[in-house]
Amino acid sequence: MNSLLPPNASQLEQNLVDTSARIGNVPSLPPLWDPDTCPTYLLSWLAWALSVEEWDSNWPEVVQREAIKQARDIHKNKGTVGSLKRALSSLGYGDAIILEGLDAEQYNGAITFDGSHYYGQEATHWALYRVYLSRPISVQQAEHVRRILASTARGICKLEGLHYTGVLNIYNGDALHNGTTTYGEL
Repeated sequence: MNSLLPPNASQLEQNLVDTSARIGNVPSLPPLWDPDTCPTYLLSWLAWALSVEEWDSNWPEVVQREAIKQARDIHKNKGTVGSLKRALSSLGYGDAIILEGLDAEQYNGAITFDGSHYYGQEATHWALYRVYLSRPISVQQAEHVRRILASTARGICKLEGLHYTGVLNIYNGDALHNGTTTYGEL
């Protein structure tokens, strides 16, 4: 006798016993929850399950896996400078510098108004921050970075500026200004 069911058990009950006896043959699911071993076609579902806030199916597979790996630490420390750096790092901007608590300057002509200073009445505004990237980015990439920062930073904090040290184009008449790229000075 290989069943504990009584002789008058229904066909449904017998089917349930047979099915539960084979449950050990079902492959385990942990490889699906690991970003390194999850099949590529299931990465978007894993990202959704782990609440990856920004996802693009056009990203290279390496970037997708890295975004999933970083999700837990980003959520665990959400709102801190460390989580902002991890979020930027998962997008390939690991060398970004985040300046917080901007000092206010006065309009007195001593400082060039170039967007790198905060002007106002208060001496320091702790909730304002700037991000400095080492390489230029397109307008679309900048919007993407801003969305990532907005979803990761605390609600009270405000991104005052997104800067980069290199330039993609200069004002020399060679590049067409069509709204997809940014300009700077060398």
